[in-house]
Amino acid sequence: MFGDIKKQFCLRWDEIVLVPGLELGVFLLGELMMVIAVYGMGEKDSIFPLGTVMAIVVPGMLMVFLGMSSLPLYFNILVSMGMSRRRLLPALFGFAFLQNILGVGIAYLFCLLEKWIMQIAYAGIQIEVDLQFLFQWKYIVPVCMAVVALNAVMGALFLKYGNKVYTIFWVLWMMVCIGGQRMGHMLESGQDHAFSRICRRVVDLFYGFSEGGILMAAVLISAGLMAVAYRMLCKQQVML
Repeated sequence: MFGDIKKQFCLRWDEIVLVPGLELGVFLLGELMMVIAVYGMGEKDSIFPLGTVMAIVVPGMLMVFLGMSSLPLYFNILVSMGMSRRRLLPALFGFAFLQNILGVGIAYLFCLLEKWIMQIAYAGIQIEVDLQFLFQWKYIVPVCMAVVALNAVMGALFLKYGNKVYTIFWVLWMMVCIGGQRMGHMLESGQDHAFSRICRRVVDLFYGFSEGGILMAAVLISAGLMAVAYRMLCKQQVML
């Protein structure tokens, strides 16, 4: 399996280069925005590690959509070239997981760099939050597994049902992006309505679980979804 994963790295080197390059670009953009806010607009009460946030969020979104499209592509190509599904699928899942780990590792380096920049260039200004706590293995592994599981399931569904799967996902994604701010305002208003009651019940449901329990549940759910996607893809015919 490790040889097959190595072949994926050789075959898909452009994706490996794309993610660090994007992280660097959005990190620099975040640093520029922070310079403008502090020294151009005089916002010197506190600063926020904007570069680190952008280096996490923007490439993370790319990894979700890139993984959904690349899995069906390489599944069709490599299976049609004679590679067995039982060899290919673990390699695809393993490559995606290691690619996510690599992206997180580069984001961590940018986080350390930004901390140093803030200490030097913005000395005396309060730092609102230190995001370094996010880069712990107990968080990294579940998140990377969840992204792989989402990509695997969406890729398998796409191969089975076609473009309508991506259309439905895109609509749901835009609903969350557009409606997220309104949902936040509804919750902050403190009004008693059906949506706020549902949100409180969901929070109460998870409130009784420990952090370790939630993370373990995320790992198990992700593993289960990958197993479902594996079975679906083992029966999937090539679509060229």
